[in-house]
Formats: sequence, structure tokens, C-alpha cells
Amino acid sequence: ANLKTPLFKSRTTHSLALTTIPLMIINTTSVKATIIFSLIFSIPAIVLYMEGFENTSYAFFSLTALIIGTFSGKEFNVKQKKYRNYISIFGLKNGKWKDYSEYIGIVIFSGKGTKESLGANIAITHSRRTEIHTVFLVNKEHRKKMKLSSKRNRKRVERLASLVSKNLDIPIVKYNPIISEQTLARRRKSS
Repeated sequence: ANLKTPLFKSRTTHSLALTTIPLMIINTTSVKATIIFSLIFSIPAIVLYMEGFENTSYAFFSLTALIIGTFSGKEFNVKQKKYRNYISIFGLKNGKWKDYSEYIGIVIFSGKGTKESLGANIAITHSRRTEIHTVFLVNKEHRKKMKLSSKRNRKRVERLASLVSKNLDIPIVKYNPIISEQTLARRRKSS
């Protein structure tokens, strides 16, 4: 089997690397935060080194290297029908593998919401009210959902959903949750 990975890159919050094994969704928001924080820590490191404070500058350089080498994402092993949320430090991924065979559909939610950007290394929150499109894997009842990506651009979300659908062999479906008898009874009472 050819294990070389063709790469699909997006300028939005995620990029997607496709192979038969694995399928990875990399959180590029944390990559952007990594670049910003590495610059923040590398400038004092250079200044301290130039001023003769080598030991202190080495601590800043080490912190910068750690920040640059850390990112997060979601990885799918298509053959084994497993996935994991992982954190990668210098290419070493850590995360518990879980079964995804109960997820039988891909849905796209669209609506107004708050878009939050979180960094993997240092908690940075940036919120703004905007049109949000989110891709989820859903189970048979559409009650259990696994979020894959959230973007402001509908076409990019549709492209991502299509790529995930093709590679995981899971269809894109209309969101249609099964309503329980309890919920129906509660709705009848309140009306």
C-alpha cells in the first residue's frame, strides 16, 4: 500500500490530509496561534541573547520550540473504523482511539452563532457573532454528534463534508433527529 499522503490545505480553520489510512483534520487555528506566540517568545530570546543573558535566552528559545512543535487535530483510521482527538508534540501524537462505526451520516448545520477560536497551547478565545457552518458526524438517531469543523464559508464546509464523506464512506444526509415518545408527550402537554 502506498502510504504517501496527498495534502488538501484550506485557508480556513482546518486542513485535511487524505489517505486510505489515516484521515486527519488538523486544527490550523492552533497553528496560527503557534506562529503568533512563537514570535512573541522568540523576540525577547534574541534580545536577551544579544545582551549577554544566554541562560535566560535559552529558556525563551526552548519555550518557542515547544510552542512551534505543538498542535492538535482529529485523526481517523479508516480500515479499523477508529478515530482520536490528539495533541502532537514534535510529531509524537497522543490521544485515545475510539470507534466511530456508530456514526452513519454527515450533516452540515448553518446558522448565526458565536465563532470561537481556541489555541491548543495557550487558551486564547476570540468570539464574534457571525454566520457559522459546522460539519458533524451523526449516529442513526441523529442525537449523538461528533464535530469535525466549523467555518464561516459555506462552500469550504461543503467541500470538507464531501471529502470526509468520500474517504470515510459515510453519506451526507439531512439532519432529521428521531423524537422520543417522552419528548412528544412533553410537547403535547405544553401545547
